[in-house]
Amino acid sequence: MATVRLHHDGWLALPETERRKLGVTTGDRLELELVGGTLTLRPARPTAAERVAPEPTTAVERPLETAPVVKRGPGRPRKVPAGTALPPGPKARGRRAPASAA
Repeated sequence: MATVRLHHDGWLALPETERRKLGVTTGDRLELELVGGTLTLRPARPTAAERVAPEPTTAVERPLETAPVVKRGPGRPRKVPAGTALPPGPKARGRRAPASAA
């Protein structure tokens, strides 16, 4: 029997073998039922709003495809172009200028 540990934030992680048996993947919803101290999880049936309309088959019905939007993760700094000069770092600020060879 597989066991899971409750995270301090309240989430559970299902083992991969159990996810395969249920046929669920990331983002799928599960129904939860508690009866007499027993917890039951089952894949949730999609509601009418969640059901996906069939994909159009003709070119007239199909909307124009647009380029996907690329998003960066939070806190990830943007790369600086190679041609721009950066201000000196904290270690270089206290250094003396190099003596010129004259």
